[in-house]
Amino acid sequence: EKGIVDFSDLEHFCLDILAKKNEDGALIPSEAAKAYRQQFKEVLIDEYQDCNMVQETIMNLVAKGAGFDGNRFMVGDV
Repeated sequence: EKGIVDFSDLEHFCLDILAKKNEDGALIPSEAAKAYRQQFKEVLIDEYQDCNMVQETIMNLVAKGAGFDGNRFMVGDV
């Protein structure tokens, strides 16, 4: 009603843009996410231990591959 959003709202808006559901209901990358995958050479994540599942999903949507084949570098506390 007030036309304001908080950080959690912004995370979910981002997720709505970057993901769509397939016929099984699983989240898959949208065209926007695929475009970002092509644009980003590397995805660097600091303070990884502070990420929540929405942020994790967003990172998975914009990063290429996983493990040694991916372009993601994460730093955080054990």
